[in-house]
Amino acid sequence: MEWIADPSIWAGLVTLIVIELVLGIDNLVFIAILAEKLPPGQRDRA
Repeated sequence: MEWIADPSIWAGLVTLIVIELVLGIDNLVFIAILAEKLPPGQRDRA
């Protein structure tokens, strides 16, 4: 259970969480840009 007190483990976990959040937001922006280019009838499905 020493790993719980290890700061490098927590720093790695926080780094992974931040990367996941940034990439998730990036994907949302990318999909929104692509969906904007679709015809109006297909935008709802995107």
